Amino acid sequence: MHIGRIAAGLLAPFALLSAGGPAGAQDGNAVELVGEFARWEEKRIAESSGLLWWRDRLITTNDSGDEAVLYVADRTGRETARLRYADSDPTDVEALALGPDGTIWVGDIGDNAQQRSTITVVRVPSPPLDHDDHVSGTRYDLRYPDGPHNAEALLVHPTTGALYVVTKALVGAIYRAPQPLRADGVNALAYVGPAPAIVTDATFAPAGAQVYLRGYASLTVLDYPDFTLRATWPTPAQPQGEGLANGPDGTLLASTEGSRSAIQQWRMPPLPAPVGATGASPTPPSPAPTASPAAARIAPESSAPEAPGSTADARRWRGIAPALALAVAAAGALGALRNRRRREHF
Repeated sequence: MHIGRIAAGLLAPFALLSAGGPAGAQDGNAVELVGEFARWEEKRIAESSGLLWWRDRLITTNDSGDEAVLYVADRTGRETARLRYADSDPTDVEALALGPDGTIWVGDIGDNAQQRSTITVVRVPSPPLDHDDHVSGTRYDLRYPDGPHNAEALLVHPTTGALYVVTKALVGAIYRAPQPLRADGVNALAYVGPAPAIVTDATFAPAGAQVYLRGYASLTVLDYPDFTLRATWPTPAQPQGEGLANGPDGTLLASTEGSRSAIQQWRMPPLPAPVGATGASPTPPSPAPTASPAAARIAPESSAPEAPGSTADARRWRGIAPALALAVAAAGALGALRNRRRREHF
């Protein structure tokens, strides 16, 4: 059990709520657990960190430490194919996304130490899903405009193919890749705007009009293409929620790390009307003096990120300070409990 990950899970919803409360949270709505959709049978799938549901198949990959392999399973979790997509092993795969032409995008974008000068995505042509194969993927290197970041979410628009990376941080951010990508050089990512705290995966809605971003304990919906906040709801509990994918019948599928772990099936509440829509009432203003990073309207993609230490950054950090204190306190309490159990055991 990783205390830091537990603290991050506790922090995720409070980072939004402490800054005024997202739409949907005030009225008690929550993501519904439909049930267990499947359970991975292959014991090698121990750190599922990306998820797709495509052509009646589940697709996942392990994060850092594994080979360049995609695992394919049927809806019971039984493996049907193992696909190697590159000759060299990746650094830290954290996300999968489905392209509009049936290609699979692999996001080698994890960077816990924030020291990678570039990150990588691999485009895998529509692969077989019923037998093992070695498919040849095309590698693209990406670079952030403002230094390294850790990220676990990759987005590819279902019609335009526009590619986005969402960072995992207390103050997250969304970056867009250029189109088309070039394989013979480094592609410069462009800052789009802020993202919710601690995003572990994301996906576009099937029609591409919304973006779904999950954390360890919450699901946030942003409208596309302006990335304005539509709703945030608490989600069913998972040991360490990492994957998110569009499932059958308008549901979402959510995976977690762990050997033979279960994939949950979720159903979202109805989306509230957009603020400013005819007949819609804006969310009542909060007494909190700041706005959630997720609730801020995204600046044009050509704009540069604000410099660290700016007034806007200070406001964001003041907004999440109470949540950070709560997370630290919770982590300390959990650590003390763990140490006490160790002493009792010995």
